Amino acid sequence: MNWKTIFSLSLFGFLMGIASIFGYTKGIEWILWTVIAIISAVVINKSGGKLFLNSLLTGIGMAIINSIIQAAFIDMYKQNNPETTQQVQDGALEFTVGLVLLMGIPIGIVYGLFIALVVWIFSKFMRKPEMA
Repeated sequence: MNWKTIFSLSLFGFLMGIASIFGYTKGIEWILWTVIAIISAVVINKSGGKLFLNSLLTGIGMAIINSIIQAAFIDMYKQNNPETTQQVQDGALEFTVGLVLLMGIPIGIVYGLFIALVVWIFSKFMRKPEMA
């Protein structure tokens, strides 16, 4: 595993967490996460190693960091994202710190699997570096 790559790419979760608590991701969050997945896939593919495991851990890392940021500033998140708060409450759940933290891992697993899929697709088209 390439821990340096996993940790570095996981910092995208920090950026997205900060952007989301200020409400900058409204309506475009899925686009931003897709772009991040593509960037991550290229970097993971070039770094080599266990591509699937690196992808999965990167997605989990991003989601956990994102969840921690959102949970730490949950009042600001709720204030700047009232539609998300309403959607969660419409689903008969209370939007709490615990819920935000709890959802980080399953969301991270799904997102990590998505990154792994993108890595797999890119691996079919990207040239592997030549070994000297």
